[in-house]
Amino acid sequence: MVYVSLGSAYWYKGDYGHAIESFNRAIDIDPNYAEAYRQRGIVYDKMGDRARAIQEFDRAIRVNPNFGWAYVSRGGEYFNKGGYDRAIDDLTQGIERDPKTRTSLSYMIRAGIYGRRALARAMAHEPELAKNDTDHAIQDSDQAIQLDSKNALAYSVRGKAYEGKGDYNRAIKDFDQAIELNDTTSYSSRAMAYSSKGDYDRAIQDYDRAIQFNEKDPALYLLRAADYEKKHDFEHAMQDFDRAIQLNPSGFNFHMRGLAYSTKGDQDRAIQDFNQAIELDPKNASYRNGRGLTYVMKHDYVRAIQDLDQAIQLDPKDAVAYTARGHTYIEKRDYDHAIQDYDQAINLDAKNAAVYAARGNAYLKKNDCDRALEDLDQAIHLDPKNVFAAVLRGTCHERKGDHDRALEDAGRAIQELDQAIGLQPNNASAYVLRGLAYEIRRNYDRAIQDHDQAITLDPKSVDAYISRGDTYVMKGDYDRALQDYDQAIVLDPTNGLAYRERGRASFDQGDFKAAAAALMRANELEVDASNMIWRYLARERAGEDGAAELETNAARLKSNDWPRPAINLYLGKTSPEELLSAAGKPEERCWAQFYVGEWSLLHGDRAAAATALQAVADTCPKRFFEYAGAMAELKRMTAQTGDARSAN
Repeated sequence: MVYVSLGSAYWYKGDYGHAIESFNRAIDIDPNYAEAYRQRGIVYDKMGDRARAIQEFDRAIRVNPNFGWAYVSRGGEYFNKGGYDRAIDDLTQGIERDPKTRTSLSYMIRAGIYGRRALARAMAHEPELAKNDTDHAIQDSDQAIQLDSKNALAYSVRGKAYEGKGDYNRAIKDFDQAIELNDTTSYSSRAMAYSSKGDYDRAIQDYDRAIQFNEKDPALYLLRAADYEKKHDFEHAMQDFDRAIQLNPSGFNFHMRGLAYSTKGDQDRAIQDFNQAIELDPKNASYRNGRGLTYVMKHDYVRAIQDLDQAIQLDPKDAVAYTARGHTYIEKRDYDHAIQDYDQAINLDAKNAAVYAARGNAYLKKNDCDRALEDLDQAIHLDPKNVFAAVLRGTCHERKGDHDRALEDAGRAIQELDQAIGLQPNNASAYVLRGLAYEIRRNYDRAIQDHDQAITLDPKSVDAYISRGDTYVMKGDYDRALQDYDQAIVLDPTNGLAYRERGRASFDQGDFKAAAAALMRANELEVDASNMIWRYLARERAGEDGAAELETNAARLKSNDWPRPAINLYLGKTSPEELLSAAGKPEERCWAQFYVGEWSLLHGDRAAAATALQAVADTCPKRFFEYAGAMAELKRMTAQTGDARSAN
């Protein structure tokens, strides 16, 4: 007993060598002294030798199988190694076998391990298992607090569990109590809860306090920087990132600042930071992912794919890298390669709802709504709150003519986004998505309100301007639509979608020369059959011969998917009847009627044109540009003669 007390005194002082000697003497005197083995294991842990520590705890348990603290100590060691299952088993054994171990400390430790395993299971897309562990963490924390109401760490652990459940108000109450009991580490925990609620000002105040107590912790500066970033206060965010790098110039910290520069729109500075991160840690796949996606923002797809290829070589099992490369192929409109990458990502992580939604989006862009719906159903099954998948599924149902199901999905998305915006009222992307959902429900005024708010929050959001422009087209307000497309082009002069939408809106207005100019730029930026057709139509309606250019452009296409068959109609290689016959899906029949209507106008057959265009007006979803185009043509034809079917 004397040598054990002496050994404890030595290791409290940090004199591990003399501590080991003292425990050795105690064990020489009594080889069955379990506490001596346990404390010698603790010293080995302090020395960084976890394998020897576990051996000592094993010996303590062999000597006394009912020695609860030996189980607790070994469980803590397994926890430090990431072995959450074995750690929980040991804590449970200790609590059940030894009444002396049924203390506030033991229950708090087990609660913390349940909490960490819940986080790991959530990241592994196992929500039910994660919820079960979170509930256990709360139960154990309750027990710890019941045994010792002054245990500040127990309140902190329970607060983190409530945060994991999304109950931020109860989490904050527990962190309040922990802070009142002088647990200064709970300032950062409470800050994260406030951040999750979208209360970034309160979060930053708490990080300020946390930094006062630990001003040399780079993680605190990174966390505060993230909240400044969410407030679009990039000046203060960058100051915090700079401070974090000053304290620890690690690859991770350069990577985080690079992501912030990328979000800010300063891709060149972002790439400089990613370069530094990669130089410090050339084998880190995440850093190449970050730089690759930044190259995507610069529309430098060659370099983007080079980086993402390298990331995959570094870590062939990194589903994130395949997903990122899939997103890059989406931007290139290379949907087949995007789907291949999403396939691989799903093979590696079959429970990731976001990847199913991304692959569904790729199938939707290929006009394959049936395959898209399979993926979007799976995404929503895995994550019922995935609003991106719900909006896309609503779009698919709309294209297929199932308006009731489209409305149902849009309503579901709006409900989820209402909650998301309530928690994070400064999330511009959430307003854009909700605006799209309102479009599906044909509530265009509400959609515009949401796009307005998105632009207020993020005046550089190209997506918000394009989406609002599209909504104005649906309302027939082409002047405002063109203003929004113009602003999108100012913000991103290489955005092919903005030029395409501008061109089609100009076409609907009857300004065919402006339409042709915008669509020429769209064709330069993207290889897309729809752009080629609209460019051809604009040139022809402007009195130019667009056939030769159309044939040249068509040679760039790698797929015969719709609307490629319509190109053959305009090149004289197929007839209107054959095109209509080849259209098998509802959306294809809609497009085919529009293309036949335009073909008939070019050939001077106003009656046939009116029939086809009226079919578009009667049957096509109102969010289709072909619907808006048909309505504009019919209005123009009626204005010219008083009857859309009459000859000139």
